[in-house]
Amino acid sequence: MKEILALLTVVAGFLGWLAQRRLELKMGIFNDAVKALILFEVDATNQKLQKENYEINGNLRRIYPFLSDETLALTCRSVGLINAFFSQEVSQLFDNAINSVSLKKGKDGNLFIEGMYSTEDRKIIINKLSKELSISFIIREFYSSLINR
Repeated sequence: MKEILALLTVVAGFLGWLAQRRLELKMGIFNDAVKALILFEVDATNQKLQKENYEINGNLRRIYPFLSDETLALTCRSVGLINAFFSQEVSQLFDNAINSVSLKKGKDGNLFIEGMYSTEDRKIIINKLSKELSISFIIREFYSSLINR
């Protein structure tokens, strides 16, 4: 009987460790996704960065905003990991936020971003990600406040 109890204790401990490890992985993905959203917006709205990388003789070469290597790597990684570890609804929200953006040239010659997600969209994404992690309201508000600056 003692052996069975010991075995059950070990199995329960292992299952608890697995659940904790999965939560830690998802929390890391959550942190990277929030950082990716912030860096994506910074790069996409940076006029100098966009002009340097998209204009040849005044003509646009691409319609998707140029992203720094760090932002591109983090964004691609976040999209893949969110697809793997979070619900389809959250994956779709994050994917749409990143892929609905396009670069246009205005009549004044300045580049502008079309389809950029709004502050409300960012809050929705962060809230849905954090709810799947069961993160408290206070922490969700903290992350939301970071990207409202």
